[in-house]
Amino acid sequence: MKFIRRFLANTKRVGVLFKPIGLSTLLLVCCSTWAVAQNVSVNLHNVSLQQAITAIVDQTNYGISYNVDEMPKEKNVTINVKNVSFDAAMESCLKKYGFTYMVHNNTVVIQKVKQQKTSREEERVVKGSVLDNKTGEELIGVNVAAVRKGKIVVGTTTQVDGTFSLKVPEDVVLKFTYVGYKERTLSLGNQENIVIKLDEDENQLSEVVVNGYYNRKRESFTGSEISIKAEQLQDLGATNIMSTISAFNPSLRMTEQLEYGADPNRVPEMTLRGQSTFDLRGSAEGSRSNPNAPLYILDGVEVSAETVYDYDINRIDNITILKDASATAVYGSRGANGVIVMNTKRPIPGRIKVSFNANYTVSIPDLRDYNLMNAAEKLEFEKRAGVYVYSAGGSEGQLQMDKLYNARLQEVARGVNTYWLSQPVQTSLNQKYSAVLEGGDSNLRYQLNLRYDTNKGVMKKSGRDNYGISAVLDYNIGENFRVRNDLAVSNLTAKNSPYGSFSTYAQQNPYDRIYDENGEFVKVLSTNAINPMINASLPNKDDTKTTTWQDNFSLEWRFMNAFRLTSRLSYTKALAQSETFLSPNSPVFKDETDVKRRGKATYSNSTEETFDGNVMLSYYDTYKDDHTLNVTAGTNFTSTEFHAQGFAATGFLNDNLTNIYYAQQYAENSKPSSSSDVSRLVGFLVNANYGFKEKYYADFSFRTDGSSKFGSESRFAPFWSLGLAWNVDKESFMNEDLMTMKLRASIGTTGNINFASSQAITKYSYDPNNVYLDSWGATIQGYGNDKLKWQKTMTYNVGVDITLLDNRISFFGDVYRKLTDNLLLPMNVAPSTGFSYYTENVGKVENLGLEGRLQVSWLRKKEFSWSTTFSAFHNRNTIKQISNELQAMNERNNTEDESNVGGTVANQYENGNSTTAIYVVRSAGIDPATGNEVYIKRDGSLTSVYDYKDKVVVGDTEPSVNGNIINNIAYKGLNVYAVLTYRVGGKLYNSTLATKVEGANPTYNADKRVLYDRWKEPGDVAHYRRIDDNSSVYQTSRFVQDNNSLVLSNLSVTYTFPQRISKKWGCEYFKVVAATTDLFRLTSIKTERGTSYPFAQTFSLGINVRF
Repeated sequence: MKFIRRFLANTKRVGVLFKPIGLSTLLLVCCSTWAVAQNVSVNLHNVSLQQAITAIVDQTNYGISYNVDEMPKEKNVTINVKNVSFDAAMESCLKKYGFTYMVHNNTVVIQKVKQQKTSREEERVVKGSVLDNKTGEELIGVNVAAVRKGKIVVGTTTQVDGTFSLKVPEDVVLKFTYVGYKERTLSLGNQENIVIKLDEDENQLSEVVVNGYYNRKRESFTGSEISIKAEQLQDLGATNIMSTISAFNPSLRMTEQLEYGADPNRVPEMTLRGQSTFDLRGSAEGSRSNPNAPLYILDGVEVSAETVYDYDINRIDNITILKDASATAVYGSRGANGVIVMNTKRPIPGRIKVSFNANYTVSIPDLRDYNLMNAAEKLEFEKRAGVYVYSAGGSEGQLQMDKLYNARLQEVARGVNTYWLSQPVQTSLNQKYSAVLEGGDSNLRYQLNLRYDTNKGVMKKSGRDNYGISAVLDYNIGENFRVRNDLAVSNLTAKNSPYGSFSTYAQQNPYDRIYDENGEFVKVLSTNAINPMINASLPNKDDTKTTTWQDNFSLEWRFMNAFRLTSRLSYTKALAQSETFLSPNSPVFKDETDVKRRGKATYSNSTEETFDGNVMLSYYDTYKDDHTLNVTAGTNFTSTEFHAQGFAATGFLNDNLTNIYYAQQYAENSKPSSSSDVSRLVGFLVNANYGFKEKYYADFSFRTDGSSKFGSESRFAPFWSLGLAWNVDKESFMNEDLMTMKLRASIGTTGNINFASSQAITKYSYDPNNVYLDSWGATIQGYGNDKLKWQKTMTYNVGVDITLLDNRISFFGDVYRKLTDNLLLPMNVAPSTGFSYYTENVGKVENLGLEGRLQVSWLRKKEFSWSTTFSAFHNRNTIKQISNELQAMNERNNTEDESNVGGTVANQYENGNSTTAIYVVRSAGIDPATGNEVYIKRDGSLTSVYDYKDKVVVGDTEPSVNGNIINNIAYKGLNVYAVLTYRVGGKLYNSTLATKVEGANPTYNADKRVLYDRWKEPGDVAHYRRIDDNSSVYQTSRFVQDNNSLVLSNLSVTYTFPQRISKKWGCEYFKVVAATTDLFRLTSIKTERGTSYPFAQTFSLGINVRF
C-alpha cells in the first residue's frame, strides 16, 4: 500500500493522503476553513500543479492532502511571488485549474470546485469492519473503494481494529482489496453498517515474511527465506513437523540415521546449508545439543528440537525458514545455522466452534534391505569357510566337528529355517487425536486444545506416548491494546524396547530353533550363545517420563498510528525421570555368583527451567509516497538452568522385587551423581528497512549479545547484516502483469553457541577419596579459557525471485558463501599440567553452495489444477583450519587398529578437505590368483601389506546435488501430493560389505553375498576376498560406493467434502486424508538400514472435522 504522508518533528503537522496501489482515492471530510496567517515566496518555472502547491505548503507548518488523479499532469505552471500571503499564492495556482482549498486539523486539503449536488447525488456515511474469513482477525490497511461505472469515486483504508468509515454518493459499489486475499465487491443497497470477510488467495505468494520478532512485506524483504502454510503441511498428510518441512526446502536436510531407523524416541537431526562446525559430541566436550542444528522459534520463543518433534502439527499456522545473514542477524549469536520460525493458530472469534482431528497410522517394519542367508545357505557358508575343520588336528577333535555339522544338517533337513528378524518387530497401529474449542468476539477470544498421540513403534514394547492440554486467551483492551496468554501442560512417556538391538536378531543362525518341543524357549543355542528372546521375556525396562509446563504471555500496544510496542515473556519447566531395570535372571548375570551383584537398576531425574523474554518497539510509515521506513529496536533475554541427579543399584533377588527399595547396594565402583548446567543470554538489536518507490530496499541489522558461556574479557560480541533488494518489475520498462522479479544481496555475521557452557571456566571436583586434615581435596576437571572469543559466521548471499505469467512459473534461487571463524576446539597440553586439553579459538570452516526452486503450474482452471515444484541444492564444505588436538585425534584414529577395521570409518579432519570426507586406503581389488586384497600406496605403487599411513580421501558423504520433486493435482475437493526425494553424487562407506560380507563371522548369519560373491578358487574374479579368510577386514575404498537414490518419500490424497454434504452431517467442514511414506526406494547402494532399530513404512488415514 502506498501513502502520501508527511511527518515532521512538530507533532502538529500531519499529512493524511491515502493512495492505494493501482487506485487513486481521496477521503474528504466536512471541515471548516480559516486563513493561514503566513507569507510565502515561490519562484518556479514550468512545473506541475502538484509541485507548485507542495512548494508553497512546505513553507508552513501544515500537512497537505489532495487527490493525485485529479491533478493535471502538464508541467505548465509558472509562479514568481515574493513575501505574499499564503492565500494569494495558493489562489494564483489553483483558480486557473478549478481547485480550491481548505484547512482542517492542521492539514491543507485541496479539492475540486464542485457544482451544487442534486438530490440524487446526496452522500451518506457507510461504516463497517473487514475480517479474515478463516480466523476472524481484523485486517488492517484493507483498501476500501467506492466505484461507479468502473471509476473510483472515493476510498479509504481500514484502521488498526479493522474498521472503516466512508462518505459515499449514491449508486456506488464498494470494492475491498488486500494483498494475499481475494478481491470482493459489495452492492450497498440501504446498508450502512456492514461486516466483510475476505478469503485468502491461495494462488498468490505469501506477502508477509515472519521472522519471530517482526513481520515484513515480502517485496521489501532482502533476506533468503521460504514460507510454508498450514494447508501445505496438512495436504501432505504430515503427522510430524520435522519430517515434512524438508520436502519444501532442499537445503534443510534431515540426517538419515542408518542405525536408528524409525525409533520413535530418536529425535531427528537437521542441518541447514551444510555443517558450519565440527560435531565432536563423542568427545569429552560434547554438548547436549547438535552443534549444527538450526534455531527453532515457536511463537517468538526458542524451543528444543524435541519440542518441535512432539508438537501437534494441527496447531501450526505457518512456518518460515530463514537462511542468510539478512534474515537471521536479528538472532545474533544463535543464527549461524539458520532459523526455523513457527507460529500457532490464533483463536477464531464468533460462535463456539469445535474442531476435531484424528489420524490412524499403520507402521510396518521395513526389512527390504536385509538379504540374509537361509538355513541351508548358512550351513554351506560355514563349510566353505572351514568352520568344521578341526585346525588343531586329531581324529577326536574332527569327529566332534563332524558331529556338530551333521546335527545342524539334520535340522536343516527337518525344515528348520527360523526367521529371527520377525521376532522383535511388530506391525503397530498408532493414533493421534486433537480437539479444539474456540470462540469469542472481537475483544475477547479463547481457545482450548486437547491432544493425545501414541506411537508404538515397530519394535515390540517400544513406544512414545504424548498427551497434553493448552488454553489460549486473546484479549483486546480498547482499540490499541492486545494481551495474549498461552498456557500448556504436556506429558511424555518414552519406552525403549526390552528386545535390545535389532542387530542381535539379524546375526542369529536360521538353523537354530527359538522354542523346544515343549514350547519353552531354547536357552542355549548351537553356538553356545544365550537365546536373545529370553532376555526380552523378562521384566526389563528402559523408560523416561517427562512433564512440561509452559506459559507464554504477550502484550501489544499500537499508538500514534505508526508505532507498535510488543512484549513477550515465557516460562518453561520440564521434569524428567528415567528408570531402567535389568532382571537378575538376565543372561548378563549368568556367571555372577554374588547375589548382591545380580540385577541392576538405574534412576535419574532432571529439571530444566527456562525464562525467555523480549521487548520490541516498531515504527512504520511512508513519506511523500516514495519513501518507506520500517524500524524495529528491542532487547531479549534467555536464562536456562539444568540440574540432574542419578544413581545405579544392584542386588535384586527376583523379578517380583523390582522396586529400588529391594536393592542391596550401589553398583560396583559407583555412587550417586549430580550435575548442573546454567547459561544466560542477553541481546540488544535494531533493524531498519528503507524503501524507495517500492523498487529499491536497503535493510540493516545490528545486534550485540552477552553470554555467560564466555569469560569476562569477551562477554559481549556484535553481529550485523546489510541487505539490498531491487524489485525490477516495478521499473517502467517492465510489464508487471507478465513478470515479477526481485534481485537480492546480503552480507553479515551471525554466531553459534551450541556448545558446553563451562569451557571458559576452570572446573574442580571434590574427591572423598582424597582427604587431608578432615577435608576433601579438589581435583581439576578441566581448564577454562576466559579469553575465548565468539564463533562467528560471515555469510554472503545473492538471490533472485522471478514469477511469470500470473505466477504460473516461478523461480527462486540463491548462491551463498559461509565462512565460520574462531571455532572452539580442544587444544592439547602437556600431561604435567594436570589435564589433557583446554578449549581455544582455532577452527575455520567454509561452505559454498547454491539452491534453486522452480514451480510450474501446468494447468490452472476453476475446478482442476496441476503444478510441479522442482528443487535442487548443492553444498561444498572445506576445512580451513584445525587445532592440534584434532590433528592428534587423526593420528590416534590411524594408529589404533580398531579404528581401521569394521563398519564405521572414524572421522578425520584435515585442512583443505571437508568435514564429511571419507578417509580410507585405496584398493586395487582382489588378486584373482590368491584371493587376497591388493592395496594402493600414496605414491601409487601396489602392495599386499595394509598401512594406515596410505589413507587418502576417496569420497564425501555430502551429495553433489539433492532435492525434491513435488507434484500436486487438485480436482474440486480432491487433492493429491506426491513427493519424490533424490540425491546424486555422494559416497557411503558400506558397512554391510565390511561386516556382513567380507568381514562376516562364520559363527553368525550374514548377507547372502558372503556365499555367492566371494573368491573361492584361483582364477575367480571377485569383489570380495577368500571365503575362508577370517582375518580382520581393513577399511579400504572397495567398500566406498556411490550413494544415489530416488525415493517416493510421501504420497497423500485428501478430499474435502462440499459444504452441502458436510452440513447434512451436522458439520461445516469435513476432510479426509490418506497418506503413505517410502512407498518405493531406488538406490545405487545395497546396505542394511536400521541396524539397531528398523525403518518403517507407514500408511495413515485421518479426518479433520469442524462443527
